[in-house]
Amino acid sequence: MNNLIMISLDCVRREAIGCYHRIFPSYFHNTIPALNLRGMRRLKRVYEPVIDPIIKWLFKPKTSYIDCIASNGILFTQAVSQAPYTPASHASIFTGLNPFNHGIRQFVGFKINPKAMTLAERLKRDGFQTGGIVGSNALGEFYGFHRGFDIYDFDSNQSIGKVGNLKLFRRDHKEVTEKALQWMSKIDGRFFLFVHYFDIHETIAHPITYQPLYQILKMKEVDQSIRRITQFLIDKELYDDTIIVILSDHGNDFGIHEPGHREYLYDTTLLVPLIIKANRALSGLQVTQQVRLIDVMPTVIELLGLPLDNSEGYEQMEGVSLLPLCRRQYQEELPAYSETCIESSDERWDILKNSYMSLRYSGWKIIVDKINHKKSLYNLNIDPFECNDLYMTNKDMEELLSQKLDNLLTQSAQMKGNMSENEISMIKESLRGLGYLHDETE
Repeated sequence: MNNLIMISLDCVRREAIGCYHRIFPSYFHNTIPALNLRGMRRLKRVYEPVIDPIIKWLFKPKTSYIDCIASNGILFTQAVSQAPYTPASHASIFTGLNPFNHGIRQFVGFKINPKAMTLAERLKRDGFQTGGIVGSNALGEFYGFHRGFDIYDFDSNQSIGKVGNLKLFRRDHKEVTEKALQWMSKIDGRFFLFVHYFDIHETIAHPITYQPLYQILKMKEVDQSIRRITQFLIDKELYDDTIIVILSDHGNDFGIHEPGHREYLYDTTLLVPLIIKANRALSGLQVTQQVRLIDVMPTVIELLGLPLDNSEGYEQMEGVSLLPLCRRQYQEELPAYSETCIESSDERWDILKNSYMSLRYSGWKIIVDKINHKKSLYNLNIDPFECNDLYMTNKDMEELLSQKLDNLLTQSAQMKGNMSENEISMIKESLRGLGYLHDETE
């Protein structure tokens, strides 16, 4: 394989993509106000055999082009994000490292550590042309995501304002796709293209009762942009020789445990879509074993025919290549670490309100509250929405997962990438412009 395209669908749940054959739980159907009016509830009971298929049709994903790519590649059904927010999760994807090693531990104040080699840096060193087209400032240069890219495109016709020299923007999938196609049309030789779609993340601006349906409808639109990219590859006779990775950095809870996605570490925000289209020998496969987003970088490096060793002086990747797993060769189960935190206020980012870490292993998950020193334990096989805490009743599993978590943290380098005061000021204004923060006057 000669080329790599990585497409990030920011904040997308697996239920919004057709090839996962999942549907948002009936909990979400029942939260639609129109279905909860007293008269409508009576009508629903009487005509349930008719209404239920209509509801299922509404919530059925319509992503035929992504589904086609999945049928030509590998579908991972249990891919775990290392952090349920955009910068930290993408840093894990780009470096093959957990957050405590790549350096981004919070939204503000941290960036990718200089000793963590990014995927773009690695491929550029090996002669690839590298381009990144991003959909929002949530992946701004101040985090270090531009490292290794020949072009890291921030310009947008849909700017939402300017603070000092910093331009604030979100832009839709059509503009991102157009920029990506323009860049590919100008290059010659091996390339790596990163495409970031932020449209679905805008779900959070809508009432929570409509957010799942909005995500499905918006993904139908984004699917058309992915069609344009794949058609370009087909027209240029590049499709068969290009790895296509489609993934999400995190999901969204939609009110089961929290309104959004950054506060806790439940599977609603950590289990994400992951599709890798490689060569024909690896087409039509489905991997049901647990994998992690830190495994994406070593997997694509091996698919590109490059050695996995890092350059001297850089942190060794913690992720592993998933090719043995895809080829049905033996591979030990991969424990998945995740972490998140919430700041006490928009102005006091140095004081945390919540801080959690978790380890997902063997169908179980332990969540550690680092501030209150409490633990929760869930059997994911029988309790997928993590409502029944078994910490007090299953000490053997709690001790096993706690020991694995302790071993992981003990062996880690615990690196940080600290921002300058100017970078901190810029990212605060950027996040305020994206709606993550409130104005100081509010």
